[in-house]
Amino acid sequence: MNTMQALREKHNAVALQAREFVEANNSTWNADFQAKYDNYMNELDSIKNQADRLEAVLNKTSEDHVQSRVIESAEKLVKSKPENAYH
Repeated sequence: MNTMQALREKHNAVALQAREFVEANNSTWNADFQAKYDNYMNELDSIKNQADRLEAVLNKTSEDHVQSRVIESAEKLVKSKPENAYH
């Protein structure tokens, strides 16, 4: 699985390649250049989508972990208090 850092690095590298490609060929643009440009953009979109999915899973995992820790703490607190402690 790609880590978020690896995806960022890959995105930055492809974005730099795309930028250099456009800067080098913009004045003589043709259909072949457009096809290569489109490939760069599709790859960038794909990397971004991978990063978005990974981020969503990481956030959900983190939220679920926090929620389970809160429940565990509440259960421990309830078990540690005598039933008549509030009466």
